[in-house]
Amino acid sequence: GAYSPAYAPTPVAGGFAPWNGFRSCRSFSVGWTEAGVGYAWGQNWNGSLGDPGVSSRTDTPNPVPGMTDVVEMACGGENHAVALKSNGEVWAWGYNNRGQVGDGTDTTRLSPVLVDGLNLNTGL
Repeated sequence: GAYSPAYAPTPVAGGFAPWNGFRSCRSFSVGWTEAGVGYAWGQNWNGSLGDPGVSSRTDTPNPVPGMTDVVEMACGGENHAVALKSNGEVWAWGYNNRGQVGDGTDTTRLSPVLVDGLNLNTGL
């Protein structure tokens, strides 16, 4: 289908409210609900949506597999995202050409991977 830009604030589709927060990235967005479920939507370049079942894009929030108990999310310009869980674990996925996913490789990750050795008790 055809897509057009939104020049005014537009409600996020899907009825997942209440949302706890959002982050807007270069070509995709992430958000998490009060229930702690992490979502992503937009272009899925290099696995930025964290779900290998999404081929190219999704126009509505799609749950990121395994991202429950999420208290914060962030994303980077090179199509990668991270999530902080309530237990302090940090998970990341997406483009990883310079190790930005934090798993000790430069392999793009289509699904979330635990950032080994990093456990936080506060926001990203």
